[in-house]
Amino acid sequence: MQVSVEESLNIKQASARQVSENHVDIRLPAFWSDSLKSEIIEKLLIRLQRQNNREKSLLASVASQAHRTFHSVDELLPFVININNNTFQAKLGPIQIGSAKYSRLAQLNTESKVMTISSYCIKNVPETAIRYLIVHELAHYFQHGHGIRFWKLVSRYVPDYKLQSRIIKAVHHQAVLKEQAALSVSLIS
Repeated sequence: MQVSVEESLNIKQASARQVSENHVDIRLPAFWSDSLKSEIIEKLLIRLQRQNNREKSLLASVASQAHRTFHSVDELLPFVININNNTFQAKLGPIQIGSAKYSRLAQLNTESKVMTISSYCIKNVPETAIRYLIVHELAHYFQHGHGIRFWKLVSRYVPDYKLQSRIIKAVHHQAVLKEQAALSVSLIS
């Protein structure tokens, strides 16, 4: 496993991000002792491995569920409209497919009403999980932020939203890792 470590005086906490199956970026405060840095790097790598194992196990547990793949906005739009018609009946704005790898799985611009869903969330995804993601974004039409009112609104239509949230996050993360691994292989070839 390749581990890239960046040290900075401008950060106070360590962080790690798995960039691909075989590459992890770690950021550390530069003022920490070498022994503390080594200890934290080891703990972060163990935590990332556990997270990866949990995600793979979770996805294996839903492998028998109905899965969907959307190749374009034209395919995704009727799915979103159907969910909206059966839930919030919000005035929909445009739907976009984005390419967020490390930040948002989806987002709703509350001013323009544009909903953007990451392309990593729409391929070979359990239908219940993508439905949750869309309900989550539709709920933002009526409730900003992620407070208790927001989650009550989401749970009205997706009672197991916590599980579905973990599933869609795992789908997203594993899809990013898979793409990065494929890119690494093509660069080597």
